[in-house]
Amino acid sequence: MICLVLVFIIIGLIFTYLGHRGQSGLIQSAALLDDGQTSNFGKSWSLGRKKVWSIWLQKVVLGLPTLILIFPIVILAIFIAFSSETNKFNTDSLAPLSILLIVLLCCFGIIALIYGILMSILTPITIREMIFENKGIIEGIKSGFELFKKNFKDVLVSFLLQFVATIPYSLVTGLILVVLIITIMIPAIFAGIAFQSPWGIVALVCGGLAVIWIIGSVFASALIAFQETYWTIVYKKLKR
Repeated sequence: MICLVLVFIIIGLIFTYLGHRGQSGLIQSAALLDDGQTSNFGKSWSLGRKKVWSIWLQKVVLGLPTLILIFPIVILAIFIAFSSETNKFNTDSLAPLSILLIVLLCCFGIIALIYGILMSILTPITIREMIFENKGIIEGIKSGFELFKKNFKDVLVSFLLQFVATIPYSLVTGLILVVLIITIMIPAIFAGIAFQSPWGIVALVCGGLAVIWIIGSVFASALIAFQETYWTIVYKKLKR
């Protein structure tokens, strides 16, 4: 069991490194192209070594407020579930706590939504502050926030333009994935049933999911490439 957990941790770290190195390289390559220079995959991958783990750690730091907010809600939910399971408290005494839990979850959902939108606007700027200005994690957040405040209207308009521009792509790719799920998964399940083999069903479903995941990753990568390039150009305009 411990070995399995370690394997998943190692795989997670590898994917984290590859993803953030690709992001760093893409941002810097977009800046080179915007300056009229050339770039390619090898050059982008080489440039991506800069600030790989700093980008990840900065995202963790910016995500801490959400974890801090959800922690007491999780504790309350565990307490209610444990008390209900062990019959330590009667139903009437747990009812107010259950109502409180629902209220807290609703409040957390609203706060998390607002904070998530804010971070989706702020994070692209703070990351580029670290990469292009060679700043640390906290320093990058502070200077990025100052740049965000100074150019609030321009940043907000840029975010809205990006949001509107990606809606058609998201709808089309989402529709394609739904069609793929229907055309791949349903036949796979029926084929497994026809063979009367539970393992056959599992194998076919896993195979179908793998195909859908690969295609979905290609679609997502194209969208990410657009967003990183877009925000690099926006950032450079803000710094001028």
